[in-house]
Amino acid sequence: HTNYDFVPVFRYNKKRTIFKLISYFFSLLKIFIAILKQKPDIIHIQWIKIWSVDYCFLKLVKLLTSSKVIYTAHNLLPHDSENQHDKYILYYKTVDSIIVHVESSKKELIKKFGINSSKINVIPHGVLDFDIDENLVETYREELHRKIGFKNQLVFATLGNQSLYKGSDLIARVWKDNEFLHNDEAYKLIILGKNNQIDFSEINQIKNVYIEDRYLTNEEFIGALRCSDIILLPYRTISQSGVLLSCINECVPVIVSNTGGLGEIIEQFPIGWNMGESNINNLQKSILETSQLQSRIKNLKHDINLWKLAKEFYSWDSISLKTFELYKNMN
Repeated sequence: HTNYDFVPVFRYNKKRTIFKLISYFFSLLKIFIAILKQKPDIIHIQWIKIWSVDYCFLKLVKLLTSSKVIYTAHNLLPHDSENQHDKYILYYKTVDSIIVHVESSKKELIKKFGINSSKINVIPHGVLDFDIDENLVETYREELHRKIGFKNQLVFATLGNQSLYKGSDLIARVWKDNEFLHNDEAYKLIILGKNNQIDFSEINQIKNVYIEDRYLTNEEFIGALRCSDIILLPYRTISQSGVLLSCINECVPVIVSNTGGLGEIIEQFPIGWNMGESNINNLQKSILETSQLQSRIKNLKHDINLWKLAKEFYSWDSISLKTFELYKNMN
C-alpha cells in the first residue's frame, strides 16, 4: 500500500453544452502540462470522452514524452457507437498497453481490431461499492415498498438508463406478451432509470409494472437493488456492466446475456442465469423458468459463501495488485 494524493482535475459534469467541451479541453491541457513537468513513467487513461480531443492528447503525449500509456477499455466501443470502430483502432494501436475486463473482450480486440495479444491484459473490474448515505437508501427502499406494495412477490427489475443496447425493449415485449406474468400476487416488474427512446406504453398500464423515468441517485439505485430479487441484463452490446458489479456487491441474482463476457461471470460464480444470445425467445424462456424458482432465488440471495467468493475475486485489493504488476512490467 502506498500513500498518495488524489487531485481531481475534471469539472465538466457541472458545465452545460459548449462549456463542457471547453472545460474538458482545459482539464486535459492542465494534465498535459503536469506530465511535461513531472515526466511520469506511466500514464493510465481510464476513459475517452471526446475522441478527437483525447486522440490529440494521446498523440502529443507519445510525441513529446517517453511515458508509457496504458488504456483501460471498459467497453471496446462507446455504447450505441459501432460506427466508431476505425477511430478506436487508431487509439488502441497508439497506446502501449490495453486493459480489458474479460477474456471475450481480449479475443474481440485481436479478431476485430487487429491488436497484438501481447499488448492486451485481462484484469477484472472491481465490485461497485458506492459511498452512500445509508439513511437515504433506507428511505427510498421504504418509499418503493409503499408505492409498489411488495407482498413477498418475486421482483424482477431493470435499473439505470433504459436503452436499446441494454435490451430494455426485450424486457417490455416479454412482459407484455406473457399474461401469466401479470399476476400481481406473484410477480412485480420495476423499471427505474432514464428512458432513452424505449416504448414502455404497452406495459405501463399493467398493474404489477412500476416505472420511474428519471435519473437515479446512487442511494436510490442501491435502495432499488435491495428491493429486487432478480436483475434483468439482456444486453445486446457491452464489455462489462456496472449494474452487474453492483449486484455482486449487494448479493442480488441476475439474468444476463452472454454478450461481452457477462456469461463468463455466471460460469465462474453461479449467481444467476445466462440466457445466451440477447433475443426475445431466450429472455422469455429465462424469465418464465426463473418465475417458477422463487424459493431457489431467495436461497441464492442468502448464499453467503458464494457471494463472498465472487466479491473476493472482484475485490479492489486483488485488482490493484494485478495492475501494479502490469506497471512494473511496463518499465
